[in-house]
Amino acid sequence: MKELYNTVLARLTDRVPAIRMIDFDMGQLEALASDLRPAVAFPCCLIDMELSCEDNDLNGQLVTARVILTLAFE
Repeated sequence: MKELYNTVLARLTDRVPAIRMIDFDMGQLEALASDLRPAVAFPCCLIDMELSCEDNDLNGQLVTARVILTLAFE
């Protein structure tokens, strides 16, 4: 998962230089529900990943990754 995160991070950094902060999504934007300023630098991109692994018949695994990017602007 770290390698996938680093790949996404590198691609975003290279292709979208206007983004000031890129991080794992750990609920940073939930502060907005309480009318508080979240602890992020805007504009930001928060990355969430969901992995699903299943064994296959060839002594390997099939891994499906879902990458969710949340963009937030001030």
